[in-house]
Amino acid sequence: MNQTTDRAVGFSVECSEQFELCNDLNAQYFPSIIAMRSVYSFYHRLYHGNFTPSSLITFVETVIDPPIQYLDSLGSIDLLSDGFMNVTVPVYFGPNAKPKGEEFIPFLTNLSNFIYAANRTFATYYDSSEHMKIYISPNCGLLYNGPMNQKSILKFMEDYKYPILHKFTYEQFSTYHPDVPMLAILSTRPLSEEYASILSDVSSKLCGKFIFGWLDPFSDRRYNITFKNDPEDPTLFAYVDRTNHKIFKLLKRPDTQIVHQFVLNVTHFYEQGEDWDNGWAIFGAFILLILTSIFLLVYNSTYQKCISNINELFF
Repeated sequence: MNQTTDRAVGFSVECSEQFELCNDLNAQYFPSIIAMRSVYSFYHRLYHGNFTPSSLITFVETVIDPPIQYLDSLGSIDLLSDGFMNVTVPVYFGPNAKPKGEEFIPFLTNLSNFIYAANRTFATYYDSSEHMKIYISPNCGLLYNGPMNQKSILKFMEDYKYPILHKFTYEQFSTYHPDVPMLAILSTRPLSEEYASILSDVSSKLCGKFIFGWLDPFSDRRYNITFKNDPEDPTLFAYVDRTNHKIFKLLKRPDTQIVHQFVLNVTHFYEQGEDWDNGWAIFGAFILLILTSIFLLVYNSTYQKCISNINELFF
């Protein structure tokens, strides 16, 4: 069924008959409502709200004409994050940040138009100093240190375009900041609110130090990740070192504290490994010295006994 207005076109898809299409559209549950402003699935927005006429109308209007959001407090960023952080939120801080409806400096207006075309939310927050952050989760804002011009800011947002719950393809997994460790949720099912909340909380402690995301190890054999698909709980957290092709999996039931401690333990393990490699020559020399000393002691003791026995025989 298709429905058209002068501003949008609506259509329905029967996923039992069009499974591949629903999968391409990233329909995570049924029924799903997805707004599309681009042929690229990354820019699709999945609706997470209540299925009421007023809520749906607000969602569609926001996608068609998304306003510049003025933040009264940074705590309200989570309201712009599309439920479970399926979008990033660029925030402009500065004395020129003004409430909705007032005049913005020109480059901000142009920038916000571009961001909306890519289906992102754009927000401003009053601050005495001018800077920008891109929030990949409500708890993790990455600071932009470059010049305040449209080209540079757009590049920064392109460099950090994936929110913490982005589902990575293998190509994205291989090329998106591959030298930065990744804290990933491994799952063959749509992510639960519990796991999404844990990852969001942990991101505040590890912000800027890790790439966060969601991997389905069975979606591409090139992942080469051994993964036990437990029917009761097929989801787990993993520390992924893409540079050295190593993965460490958390096998116990997670919460925020357990996941954070798990990451600290793996990081400490790596640090110890580097110290071991750097100190191997010294350690080896020390062991060799001990073995040599033992050998000399045994040799000297044996030599003295031999001399004593010879003296007893001939003298």
